[in-house]
Amino acid sequence: MPNPSDALTTLRRQYYALVPPYLLQIPPPAALASPGAQARLVGLLDGLQPEPGYARGFWRRVLPVVEDGVRARSEAGDEDAEVDERVYEAVADLMVGGDGPSSLPKQSFKTFIYDSDSDGAGAERRITLLEEQIAIQAGTTGLRTWTARLVGITRPSVPSAGEARSLQAMTQRHSIDPTGALTRSLHLGHHVVHSPNLLFASARGREWPNIVELGAGTGFLSILLAQQGADVVASDLGDDGAGHDADDVSDDSGDGADADRPVCADDRACAGTWRTPLGRLRANVRRNGVDVVVRELDWGDALRPPADRPAVWAQLAQEKRTVVAADVIYDPELVPLLVAAIDALLPADGHALVAATIRNAATFELFLATCASSDLHTVTIDVPPVDPANPTFWDTALDKASAVVVVRVTRAAQ
Repeated sequence: MPNPSDALTTLRRQYYALVPPYLLQIPPPAALASPGAQARLVGLLDGLQPEPGYARGFWRRVLPVVEDGVRARSEAGDEDAEVDERVYEAVADLMVGGDGPSSLPKQSFKTFIYDSDSDGAGAERRITLLEEQIAIQAGTTGLRTWTARLVGITRPSVPSAGEARSLQAMTQRHSIDPTGALTRSLHLGHHVVHSPNLLFASARGREWPNIVELGAGTGFLSILLAQQGADVVASDLGDDGAGHDADDVSDDSGDGADADRPVCADDRACAGTWRTPLGRLRANVRRNGVDVVVRELDWGDALRPPADRPAVWAQLAQEKRTVVAADVIYDPELVPLLVAAIDALLPADGHALVAATIRNAATFELFLATCASSDLHTVTIDVPPVDPANPTFWDTALDKASAVVVVRVTRAAQ
């Protein structure tokens, strides 16, 4: 198994996770110039690749370092010192190739590589996601703007059924999905891998609870939990156009026919249903070959009487699953719907785990207050800090300055 502290292993993991080129931890020239090191760099060209724009930025930083190292070896008398021609070929292809005009957000494969001992072998594992490289899909407010803007927000009342439908329509129309908010999933994922007993009491013996994730987004957390051995239902908003409706509660893992669909070169090919939150979630689950059931779940349905909700709500409640959410506290208007969804699914003796970035203190306080008004008790879990120099999952550095907290939610009577 590669040593996580090894500089080339770190660079490899940063490349596949799309760490911004200016933040890459690039080994010194002497370390990159050897034939073995260059062979490992060539190995980066295998597998599902980041989008070309990122790859160009990566090689613009790495190639000059390799050339400096080769030049030094040559000046020191190494007649065989040279840059591997496969590196030059790959860089040349990237530089002459263009992304072409597009009215759609850039997409890219992003792969998180981590060390796991869930199978007892200490194997290196990976999670590959197809993501759109924007802070909010089809939205208007960037994630960095949110980080800097801490404004006072008046707590809204719980919306009526009609208002809830309007909010749902707004959410689905804009497909609100803060991809930078993956930070919370990565933070929670670190503790899933390294300190699951702090999150799930049953995980002390590696017997994982049954889980339902709300707002699963690209599916990172659900896929990770499934890789550890949990029974997972991943949910998100909206039909993916594949004939799955809200009352269909059968397993729909599929055969993965579209799982490895490449980044689209044609806008029309990208306009299909897999671009919807639920369609993208299904594709990422299939791509990673995990046994995760994907369900449509509209939080606004939780405001209806139980008898009027789609059947999936009753089934999930009967299964008494632990509720998990990580990318969900960013819009104050959606907080009442989120809390209603947690309340509808939370077992009497169970708990929910919510990871949140405190980029807007008022919105987070609104979440806590709404839980309290719904007779839900919240407590912050004291988890050890993540080492920023050697994290389990490398991040894109969005929200790096914001605190991430993990909250446990239970019935107030407990």
